[in-house]
Amino acid sequence: MKLTMPNNHPVVRLNGENFIVDTGSPVSFRYAGPQALEVAGQGYLLCASPFCDKETADALTGIDVDGFIGMDILQKSGLTIDLERGTLDFAALPDPDPSAEYARLPFELFMGLYVVTDGLYLQRQLRGVIIDTGARIPYITSRLAGVLETTGDPYEDLSAQFGNLSGEFLRGRLILPAEDRDVARSVDFGLMPKLLDLFGQFDGILGVTALTDKRIVFDFERKVLGVKL
Repeated sequence: MKLTMPNNHPVVRLNGENFIVDTGSPVSFRYAGPQALEVAGQGYLLCASPFCDKETADALTGIDVDGFIGMDILQKSGLTIDLERGTLDFAALPDPDPSAEYARLPFELFMGLYVVTDGLYLQRQLRGVIIDTGARIPYITSRLAGVLETTGDPYEDLSAQFGNLSGEFLRGRLILPAEDRDVARSVDFGLMPKLLDLFGQFDGILGVTALTDKRIVFDFERKVLGVKL
């Protein structure tokens, strides 16, 4: 189906309504109407309590948002976000180009979220990196901030969970492991929200655009994230 990225948030239209597809949301919900939704031919009952209020969701994207599709639904299917083609599928689809190169990252379920546990590097190995398609910009823990370059460029961001966030971007080289080589990608990070930072379980938060401008495939059955390089 057609994918749009208003303010770097993946949005699809289902039955004429706009839904944010958010791997950072443990639950799915609709703001108004029946608390049920059909995704990829499968019917689901939705959460009665929104994880993010509508005013914030509209501000995050700049459009009229009708609801969220979160991990309670996504983990029962798969997810392919193709930024090259502007499409999204609720399935883990193989790439039609057999010569395409992918980084393959293992992930685990933690607190209702899927978290990459191995394979990403930024000066040292990153562990506990949240893959959050609802995050507009990536974030890094203060424990690693000292090894990154200060850019001098300010950022302002709005988070559904943490409110207004601001600071100065930190730049680092994120290393994605491929079969025969490692691929470096320059990424500008904000500083992780204080609550998550103090929790100490996560090294970073990465959204879609921090990983690739091409294609990412969530295979929830095998617990592997494929990133087209």
